[in-house]
Amino acid sequence: MFKSDALFADLKFVLEQLHAPLLALFKTMGEHLARPDVGASAAQAGVVREALRLICRIFYSLNWQDIPECFEDSMAEWMGGFVQYLSYASPALLRPDEENEPGPIEKLQAAVVENVNLYADKYEEEFQPHLPSFTTAIWGLATQVGAQPKFDALATTSIRFLTSIVAKPMHAAMFQDEATLRQIVQAIVVPNLQLRESDEELFED
Repeated sequence: MFKSDALFADLKFVLEQLHAPLLALFKTMGEHLARPDVGASAAQAGVVREALRLICRIFYSLNWQDIPECFEDSMAEWMGGFVQYLSYASPALLRPDEENEPGPIEKLQAAVVENVNLYADKYEEEFQPHLPSFTTAIWGLATQVGAQPKFDALATTSIRFLTSIVAKPMHAAMFQDEATLRQIVQAIVVPNLQLRESDEELFED
């Protein structure tokens, strides 16, 4: 929606009512996810991951127009959870036989990277202290995702984040090393330029 006084009045009301319980739920879901019994159960872990993904989408919507003061004040708590989920793995949620549909892990990680993209692009000054840890985490994630279609959304959002960081002169020092550039090209760029059999079939259709 376009910016307007009415829209910001609605956002102000929603934030006053929603931010505190939303943050509390975000923390609670993170605690549940860390429990061994939840991590070992595909059903329980899937429900928690989906709840966290939905929280991420709400976070994105409430931060889209401008960065609210309540989110800025609690940024360390939000970002601490986000960076943790980028490296989360659960054997119970792995689906090696599924190649097309993203699973709970891929969906949550893609939602997290979307939030990080938003902050890195629109709220660069406020986000600056968290940028190095997310650059490392998303870089590592982008080099590990497979070529299956289920990783497409995660790979796309990760590459978009890295592209926006590389394009800014202030971050050039992070990517000046020749070995770093070689790794980006070989591990991220080239694999995502290759046509898969499913891509050819889609083109034929």
